[in-house]
Amino acid sequence: MTEKIKIDNDLIKEAEAALTQYPQSVTEQIEKWIYIGKAVAQQLSERDLVELQLGNGTLIFKLEKSD
Repeated sequence: MTEKIKIDNDLIKEAEAALTQYPQSVTEQIEKWIYIGKAVAQQLSERDLVELQLGNGTLIFKLEKSD
């Protein structure tokens, strides 16, 4: 399903800049960021999410491969 949504212009500009490293469309780049954000958000508490959104924390992660 495809739906139109409003996205901040700064985010679109950042996605366009990322295209120099990743040859895809702005839409694909934003979708990638959304899926990564969703996966990370599922690992954090609601309080941690709020603190990150407020800029009061730093996210450090360790990638572990699943079997």
